[in-house]
Amino acid sequence: MDYTVFQNEYLDYPNSKLWDMETWEDRQSKVWELGLWLTNYVCTYKRKESKLEKYSGRDDGEYVFKVHANMYEDAISEWKKLGMDFTRGEMANICWFALSPEGVKKKTLKNPRVIIVLHDGDYDDPNWMMNELEYYREYSIAAIEAKDVIMLYVASNGPDLYNTFINVNTELASVLHFTPSKVYMDVSPVYRAGKTLKEIPNFKYVDEVGNEITNPDSKVEKLGAFEILDVTGRWANTSSNIMRSLQSGAYDHPLYSMEEFKHSECGHVAGKGPWFEYNFKSGTDKELIEYWEKRGITFKEHFTDGERWIIFMPKSATEHPERKLPLVHIFNEVTEINPFLDLISISYYTEWFPLVADGKCAVSFYAMESADDNDFVATIIEEACNRYPLDPERIYITGHSHNGHFCGEFARRHPDLVAACATLGNEHGIPLPDHTTEVVLLSCDDVAKAAKNDIPWININGYCESRIAWGDMNKDEYTWDVIAWKRRRKALRCPEQNEDVIKAARNSKNYVTRMLGVPTDRTDLQYVCGREVYIGDIKNCDGNYHFRIATIERMVHITSPQMPSLSWNFMSRFARNRRTGEVIERY
Repeated sequence: MDYTVFQNEYLDYPNSKLWDMETWEDRQSKVWELGLWLTNYVCTYKRKESKLEKYSGRDDGEYVFKVHANMYEDAISEWKKLGMDFTRGEMANICWFALSPEGVKKKTLKNPRVIIVLHDGDYDDPNWMMNELEYYREYSIAAIEAKDVIMLYVASNGPDLYNTFINVNTELASVLHFTPSKVYMDVSPVYRAGKTLKEIPNFKYVDEVGNEITNPDSKVEKLGAFEILDVTGRWANTSSNIMRSLQSGAYDHPLYSMEEFKHSECGHVAGKGPWFEYNFKSGTDKELIEYWEKRGITFKEHFTDGERWIIFMPKSATEHPERKLPLVHIFNEVTEINPFLDLISISYYTEWFPLVADGKCAVSFYAMESADDNDFVATIIEEACNRYPLDPERIYITGHSHNGHFCGEFARRHPDLVAACATLGNEHGIPLPDHTTEVVLLSCDDVAKAAKNDIPWININGYCESRIAWGDMNKDEYTWDVIAWKRRRKALRCPEQNEDVIKAARNSKNYVTRMLGVPTDRTDLQYVCGREVYIGDIKNCDGNYHFRIATIERMVHITSPQMPSLSWNFMSRFARNRRTGEVIERY
């Protein structure tokens, strides 16, 4: 970080406006302002009220670091006896839990209603979640009596400035595998505060076709004693996820500047993604399908055992079944709950589509919210290979952030199926379970087990998120990062590396090594989409270069436009002998 970042404010391009929040104002969730008001002005008093005597001083439960909370089996099993399953999770540092009728898990209730309840949770209190579970007892009992209602309780630990509850609702549907018939928001705190919906600043309630309703209070319904507002078809965002991430203020790093990114070649290329989100409403839009057709790409959606997945093929592929294409499966959600998810997937991975159009590969999308559920990807891959002229020996997988962790876990569980793996937006190391909030935790035994398989692997991240490259070496976090790096090497069958050798990389004479922050066996510096890319290859115990890391200059935690080509250049070198399980080096 010892150099000045130059910004050329005169570099502009047609889609640069897509990086401005103002461009997307009419595409925000129609309950955006309602959710912000609830978490900012009303939910605070709930934090005090929900500190119950019942759990005061109790600490005999299982503490779950990811959600900052103790789990008490007696409390959870009580709801289970009442016919409600307990589920909990975390997204973007906002924790949630849900009570769902047992028919959802049994798939006898496929289209339940969902009620979203916002709360200001106190994460410093390890009993906060169990307190809220008890605090909302009457509400949850009303849901039981209704028989078809899922209660989703989202605790933001302060104002939910970015309406993360919207994404949490999508995640819940993925976790429990359902499509809601109706989505409601709990608005009872509004009336408890002596207010009306009409008084909430900037909140405009519209009907399902977008017409504003001047008296939103007239549309309020009740579940038991609680006021709820129907937001079906209006709760989701149809704005760019990447744009909102970059503008969120979450990326506090001296080398990251939104203005520099916007006025850069990298921003220019990355702007192709939000273009899809801005111009279409869903992946099945007739106009979008025509767009693909004109570019020589065929789009298809499929349902396997009720699970939706989509695939993009070169248009001529089915005309020449003798030409077997490799398949790149991308772990990203495309469930029915939100038609906009297709466009988010396309936006994240736009730079894969020139490769599809050029006949290099086919690309499919599907992901769920647990490692066990994502085992279903194996079924999807086999079906895709049966439906289309695909080469089962060249199955490549990739995913970003938590989907990168799911992608990696899938590779470890299905080593004979995957020819190569590209994890994106992840640290280069594998952290110890006690030092991470990642969705996939690997014990020492898991790492040792992973080392039994040869899986060609590339991990790509942005420099601003690659902590081992710039973190304070005197802090505990750096020590944990060094341990994590050693664990990654072990899992990928690479020779053990001395800690002093790892630490010396930060002062290496080799520029790429310094920027990576770890020593590798060979390095390369590339310039892709306006950014330097620092590449390091590591030999495994067989002397093969089957492990590569890449870090992209000044990039933060997004699906950078450099990632597809970097992934493809590595993964396409490999195939997998499906009979013997051996790795084939194609070149």
